[in-house]
Amino acid sequence: MKKENPKNPHWDLMLATVKEVATLGDGSVTQLEQEFLEEFGHLPTSDLIDYFVSMQENKKKRAEPRAEKKENQAPPQNESDPETEFADKIALAGDATILIFRKSFEVTFGKKPSLELVAYFLKRLAYHRNNQDREKRTSDSNRIKFIQRFVSGSHPTILDFRREYEKKFGQPPNPKIIEYFLEILSKK
Repeated sequence: MKKENPKNPHWDLMLATVKEVATLGDGSVTQLEQEFLEEFGHLPTSDLIDYFVSMQENKKKRAEPRAEKKENQAPPQNESDPETEFADKIALAGDATILIFRKSFEVTFGKKPSLELVAYFLKRLAYHRNNQDREKRTSDSNRIKFIQRFVSGSHPTILDFRREYEKKFGQPPNPKIIEYFLEILSKK
């Protein structure tokens, strides 16, 4: 990719960051965005994201030899459509977007997805994200209720809070949860 923005003195460093994330085994657009936020304080441009996606596609093409098409063989009756399964699989990915779906579909099947398949993908993506949001809200409300009950108990301390939180949720509290605990405790 050529230096398209000569006014940006960090362009070469940005390209190097894109290449570095692309070479990772499980590099994703989300990971690229996190790297850019940490390194530069802003998200990558659409040109850099497109460049990253094209690098990922080329990497997949080199890694997976294309299977020969069997045109005369009818698909088995008991199996579902591989294109639909592919759409489901991509929709369940954490960083799924319509662009990633279309590009991945073209790489995998050698053709553009039909409008019906794109609509199906978008429905599955929306359904999956709604479920994730619902689970997160439920989980967050459970944690908030736990903190409020713990603070209302007798002599709540940060050490006891950490122990009880880890016992209840199976992991230590993150800094935001501790901050919320201290805020509620200070209002008591």
